[in-house]
Amino acid sequence: MKKNTYLFLFSLILITFQATAQHGNILNGIGAVNYGMGGTSTGNPSDMMGAIYWNPAALTDFKNSELTLSGTRLGSTSVFSGTVPTPAGPASGSVTSDASASIVPSLAYLFAPADSKWRFAISAFGMAGFQTEYGAGSTNPLMAPAPIGLGPTIEEEYALVQIGLTSTYAINDQLSIGITPTLNIAAISGTPFLAVDPDFDQMGNAYYPGVESDNALGFGVQIGLFYRSESGFSAGFSYKTKQSFEDFELETIPTAPGATSRTENFNVDLPSIISLGVGYTADKWKATIDTRFIGFENADGLGPVGYGPLGRALGFGWDNIFVLATGFQYSITDKLPIRVGYSYSSNPVDEAEVIYSLAAPSTGEHGIHFGLGYSFTEKVGADVSYFLGVANNVEGPLIFPTGTVPGASVATELETSFISLNLTYRFIRQ
Repeated sequence: MKKNTYLFLFSLILITFQATAQHGNILNGIGAVNYGMGGTSTGNPSDMMGAIYWNPAALTDFKNSELTLSGTRLGSTSVFSGTVPTPAGPASGSVTSDASASIVPSLAYLFAPADSKWRFAISAFGMAGFQTEYGAGSTNPLMAPAPIGLGPTIEEEYALVQIGLTSTYAINDQLSIGITPTLNIAAISGTPFLAVDPDFDQMGNAYYPGVESDNALGFGVQIGLFYRSESGFSAGFSYKTKQSFEDFELETIPTAPGATSRTENFNVDLPSIISLGVGYTADKWKATIDTRFIGFENADGLGPVGYGPLGRALGFGWDNIFVLATGFQYSITDKLPIRVGYSYSSNPVDEAEVIYSLAAPSTGEHGIHFGLGYSFTEKVGADVSYFLGVANNVEGPLIFPTGTVPGASVATELETSFISLNLTYRFIRQ
């Protein structure tokens, strides 16, 4: 396993987090304002943090420098169910993840020079991840100890922090362009870890080992266009490239009798994202709609499906997804806006390939968003939001490297709930 030469930098920027994201392994928003607006910002931003996350060109909407600190409490409930044939008939059961809620901190600073067409920002976002902890003592027959099952426990973690340096330029009063080069830092661990080759005992039985935590760096870029008319109509487009990562170098934790530790490589990229958005802003209210395409099928570790020659899983087998999100904000007073939103995502987990997503049961489709803000002074404000990802179940066949097990099935279900808090300081020019 390679030395954690940049782990110190990672810990300085953000605390490592464990999350179960809503759009595959990608969080569907950033911070309290963006979550309150349904995760929309491409065509009509409501705060600068959401603009950086979804469309860097939209930063021209903000006239003053500002700093935002955000914390999001991520809670999720996932259920792993299984059915296997036995001489006495089908045996079925389920197990619920023991993963605890975690806090994802994020921060962003916007520099808006006076009388300038330029905007600059630096950001550090906890934007992707999953955590699964299925404990012992369940009724799920697939949680039997190896080599009969995958148990007695399943513990998987993945977390990603993205650091961006944004530059935005106003071509004229209505049209702007923006670009954000990104540095990504990811960490992964798990037991058992199906993405490495199994160990075998003297009888030829397969045991998937665990892997120690390791880190990997990835790079990418996001570009955007933003248009705002004098009538209040606005529109935006952004393209985030695939975030290409170096391989994880994973030190295995043997589970088979007599097996020894070894180093295995595994690669997980972050998919490309295309976003389109439109919106309208009036005196006291604003409305916005975003649509997105997220290309999981071309991302290493996420799109590939099946098993390698020696039994390792090649990836999650996730499909590309389409996202539709909408948000509405109404200002009761100049200091008190309220927000509501809705988001829909097609499911990346195909029924025929659900077995590969046990570590990351990203089956969520429908999301409901609420939020509000309050400006204590002209410079200081706070925002809070709540997001509920409605529970969704996906069931499919039980597939091992030796083939599909007749009469057996596996299912996974996920429900998420996020609470976000933003604190913002604006450097108002007199």
